[in-house]
Amino acid sequence: MMWLSELLKKSRDFILVLDTSSTILQVGEHFHNALQEQLVGIAELSTLVRQQSYQLAQQGIMHLPLEKRNIFPSPFSVLHQDDQIVVLLATDRKPYQALISHLRQSRDREEVFREKNERVHILLDESSDPIFSFSADGTYLYINKVFADTIGRLQQDVIGKKIWDVFSKDEADRRFAKVQEVFQTGETGTIAVRVPLPGGGERFFLTTVKPVKDGQGLVSFVICISKDITELRQAREEIAVLRGIIPICASCKNIRDDAGYWQRIEDYVTSHSAAEFSHGLCPDCATKLYPEFVKDKSPAKIV
Repeated sequence: MMWLSELLKKSRDFILVLDTSSTILQVGEHFHNALQEQLVGIAELSTLVRQQSYQLAQQGIMHLPLEKRNIFPSPFSVLHQDDQIVVLLATDRKPYQALISHLRQSRDREEVFREKNERVHILLDESSDPIFSFSADGTYLYINKVFADTIGRLQQDVIGKKIWDVFSKDEADRRFAKVQEVFQTGETGTIAVRVPLPGGGERFFLTTVKPVKDGQGLVSFVICISKDITELRQAREEIAVLRGIIPICASCKNIRDDAGYWQRIEDYVTSHSAAEFSHGLCPDCATKLYPEFVKDKSPAKIV
């Protein structure tokens, strides 16, 4: 229980934690220091607690006869009790009940936040896109399962590590330069990256780097979402597109290339695109060149 840990550590009053059988579980730091100064051991204290456990059960108050050691005159009273522990306090407990209430509320808020955070991580892990986040020094704050699978690592082995622990220095430097730019400008950026696959080969991604800002407008961390563009990149490399004005002879239809040489149209198109030619005869040329083989003058009937 977080509230109890804080109380045992920070309280200037004497605090004692027992289980339901009156066995000592914990002693507040201030009380522990006082016992040590007066040479009172835990064994002696345990004996006194057992002797007074009946009074505690009947009246909710425990008198530990340590006054002769000049430790404290006040009896312990029950501050908190449940089916597992009894928390005793040797002072007026009312102010601490308010403190405990506040600490419990803080604990509840932390639990709600943790549950929400876990649900968010589940959703991110179900994404088909690699998603991860960085701190300003290049430390991975989070990576989702797809990112971990892509690089062949476990999530827990990457979170908390720096980018240079995951990628080669050149690749890490190039990626982190974009992260630094986003931290400095506060503006979303994009970068194309190459990711070597554990089993060989590689994939290409377009990564969006988005800043997350605090209440003062400063970038706290960045979130990165990557889209796999491997197939798109391969398709673009396979496609060669002819653009602009192409000089062509009005008579022979040869084309002048950039060096000033004239080429057959087949050679020019083949060298400037992925297209290939198969030759045949159009209906007009077939009728002109081979009239004896043309049974019907209409193009649809030419054989």
